[in-house]
Amino acid sequence: MRTDTKEKSRRIVGTPTMFSLAIGSCLLAVGVCLSVCVNAQVLWDELSDTSAVEHPLTVESDSLQAEEAQSAREDPCGAPSVTTAFGPGEWLHFSVQYGFVKAGDALMQVESIEEVDGHQCYHLVSKAESSNFFSLFFKVRDRVDSFLDKDRFVSRRFSKRIHEGKHRANSDVRLDHQTGLATYSDGTEVELSACSQDILSALYYVRTLKLNVGERVFVPCHADKKNYPLEVIVHRRETVKTPAGRFDCLVVEPILQSEGIFKQKGRLTIWLTDDERKIPVLMKSKVAVGSISAILTDMHTVDAGGEHAQFARE
Repeated sequence: MRTDTKEKSRRIVGTPTMFSLAIGSCLLAVGVCLSVCVNAQVLWDELSDTSAVEHPLTVESDSLQAEEAQSAREDPCGAPSVTTAFGPGEWLHFSVQYGFVKAGDALMQVESIEEVDGHQCYHLVSKAESSNFFSLFFKVRDRVDSFLDKDRFVSRRFSKRIHEGKHRANSDVRLDHQTGLATYSDGTEVELSACSQDILSALYYVRTLKLNVGERVFVPCHADKKNYPLEVIVHRRETVKTPAGRFDCLVVEPILQSEGIFKQKGRLTIWLTDDERKIPVLMKSKVAVGSISAILTDMHTVDAGGEHAQFARE
């Protein structure tokens, strides 16, 4: 099946560093935390109803089903008991295209498992780098690190190192879900919404969920000293072909409310593999001038047990 090249126009309207939003913020989080909700209050109301979010359980036998279901009820974050979506050693490489021109590269990887404040966490890393040609006009060298709790699947620590043109921004934050506080490196403490993700861990968390066409998933997020709701709409199924292979995909759209990151007229579409790993293979958006795509070119996938996952390629 051919990739639909007649997608409706997508427009991201953000800070003055438009190119950096497309290559940096957009790709560092691989789009899961982009766009803006039409009605934030409705989403917060949905978030207060834990039944609005579906968290699948991996059930190995009838005897385990009741036990795991009870455990999920006791855990307000509804963390999946087991995930095979990813594991240490996974990496995904993307080519960032500005129209028909290569604008840069992005890399996402599960670097290792590390201890953060007594919790075993997946160390997630995302990097974005503009090409030599684009760097002559606007140099991007961004890195984001996230530490996702291996057991509860909440963000424990987040840092970003941003180099976008003349703009520099460094930030570190620890998310304490017991006290309900996010503590920043400048000493600022901000109230933290329960079960919050950061802009990178949100993608990996969504990858563990069961997604069905026509459904919506709600995820609480925290970034830049603000709490906001993230809604992920599962639109349809499509098959797409990239340099990494041909994939059956779910087409999803993330929608959020975050005045400090994006203004109201933003939209992004992501193609996730329609399997238990939900790997992002394609992202498309339209910026003020031209369009941006992130295309998966190569990957090494590993499940939580450390086993290499094979994908059929054509």
